[in-house]
Amino acid sequence: STTYNLTIKNIKDTQELTLLDTFHPGWQVRINQFKNRSSLPCLVVASSPRFLTSQCTKDTIQHNLTSQKLGLEHYPSNNKFNKWLIDSNYIKSKVAQDYYQLNPDNTIDVDLMITFEPQKNYTISQYINNIFILVALTYLISCFIIDKYPKNSYDSKNQIN
Repeated sequence: STTYNLTIKNIKDTQELTLLDTFHPGWQVRINQFKNRSSLPCLVVASSPRFLTSQCTKDTIQHNLTSQKLGLEHYPSNNKFNKWLIDSNYIKSKVAQDYYQLNPDNTIDVDLMITFEPQKNYTISQYINNIFILVALTYLISCFIIDKYPKNSYDSKNQIN
């Protein structure tokens, strides 16, 4: 899958987020509207008192979430993984409050979505490819039908002398 959802609780100041997948600049962190997250039918992958990780289907994500890019700097971790620094003060200053939950101790809970953006281009190219193949097959079949049953030969056979 190229999309992961992650709920992080009690973020105070800065916290490191590492995705154990090969580093690529195409990985992006988006923040989801916090209030909508609990209703999503997603598969829980990992859980602890501080975080919950789940995988959702593409349709679930597209139709049920409102999200925005956070614009976080993305670094290689150990020269092979993906790392971001999640700063609670940055989030509080850059996004509307319905995208995070402010706790009584001034920490925040956030709902993040990590996506592999180049996958979107691949999906679009798949649709274009399928349309091209359909058009080409339609053209080839119509050429075959025209060659096999030319209009003039059909008309001459049915003419009455």
